[in-house]
This record gives sequence, structure tokens and C-alpha cells, in this order.
Amino acid sequence: MPKRFLFLLALLWNLVSASAVAQLQEADPKNFFALLEGSSWIGRVSVQSSQGPKPGQGFFLYRLKVAEALKSEGGDRLLVLDEPLTPGAPALLPAEGEFLVFLGPLPGYTAYQEARRQGYEYRVLGGKSGVVAKPEAAVTIAKAYLAAAPAARGALLLQALAEGDARIANDAAVKLGERSKTDFSAVDVAALVGAVRERPLQDTAKIALVRALENSGNAASLEGLKQLADDPPSPAKWAAVRAL
Repeated sequence: MPKRFLFLLALLWNLVSASAVAQLQEADPKNFFALLEGSSWIGRVSVQSSQGPKPGQGFFLYRLKVAEALKSEGGDRLLVLDEPLTPGAPALLPAEGEFLVFLGPLPGYTAYQEARRQGYEYRVLGGKSGVVAKPEAAVTIAKAYLAAAPAARGALLLQALAEGDARIANDAAVKLGERSKTDFSAVDVAALVGAVRERPLQDTAKIALVRALENSGNAASLEGLKQLADDPPSPAKWAAVRAL
């Protein structure tokens, strides 16, 4: 078979494989709380050993040491494959120290068959969003959220909005905006209005908090919308005006 044909065939295969990986990763949740709900395995881990990409193989292979499993069990070792979207990209998982990781099942792609035969069954879910370095605070929030009934998670999201770091606070705001209805108290509404006005949240997160008030629809939430509608011009103000 001509070498040029083999080269073109390999190039076409790589393009198809990259497209499949891109579609898979694009569909992954990126929000911290959506990852808590959608991951197959969550835990605090460290890298025991790793293997970089080989020629014609664009993925990293990791053996992870489990310090604490938060969702599902899997013994004290996990075998994980991660394929970056960009060839030549650095390793996603930290080489040293513990981190929180969100994992999903490894798909049955042909390129992964040999790795699957070797016992690799997980992939990192959400790309870089699925890895949290210095995980102590994130682990505490994750444990509480996973242990709570769905109806009780609204209060935990409010707490994360007030106390979480920038990533978790923004993600909590977005998640609050996605809930169909939360019966906010006057204290809750004051916290939401204060977060919109005072916390350095992204505009999308602030608009999500306005949506949370709109979805609630009770008297306290309506008063909160009126307060935000009277604020100086901002995306959140105009969202509140439209919600009234």
C-alpha cells in the first residue's frame, strides 16, 4: 500500500478521533455543582504514575492513588485516560500533591481499546474544570452537596455563593438560576441582592441570580427584583427590569 495513502488514512483517522473527543468534551458539564451531579466518580487523589502520549496516540495515562472517595467506590487505585483537545498540550493532572477530580466512564472508541484492555475505565470529566487543586474547601462543599436531598441543595448553593471562592461562587449562582423554583425567605433575598451588588461575580452569574428571584416569584423575591431594578445601569439591572 503506498506510503502516501497510509499517511492520508492516518491523518483522516486522527481528524475523526479529534472530532469525537471534541464533541464528547463539549458536552461535558463544566459547572462545579453540575459536575457533582453528573460524574461517575469523585474523589481526592494524587498521581502515582503517568505516561505521556506516544506516536499516533494523543492521550495521557494515569494511575491515581485515592485518598478519599466522595462518590462511588473503586479501591485505592484508579486508572484514568485523558486526551487533550490540542495535540502537544501539557498534562492536565498535577504531578504533585492532592487534588479533587471528577471522572466519567471511558468511551469505547477504537483508539482506546488497548487502554481499556489494560484496565483504564475512566476519563477526566469537564477538562480543566474537572480538576481542583488545593481541594480542602471544595471537598467540604462537595461532601455537603452530595449528602443533601435535592430539595435541600438550594440552601447549600446560597452558602457556597457567600463563602466559596470565585469559581464556586459563580457556579453556585448559575446553578441557583437553573432551579425551577426556590421559596426564598427575606433573608435569602437580601443575600442574593447583596451578592449581585457586592460580590465580584461574572455578569452571567449575576443575571442567573436575577433569574433565581424571578423563578421564585414569591413576595420577598419580587421585592428583591424591585431593588435591583432601581440600581445603576448594569446587565443585572436590565435583567431585573425585564423580570418585573
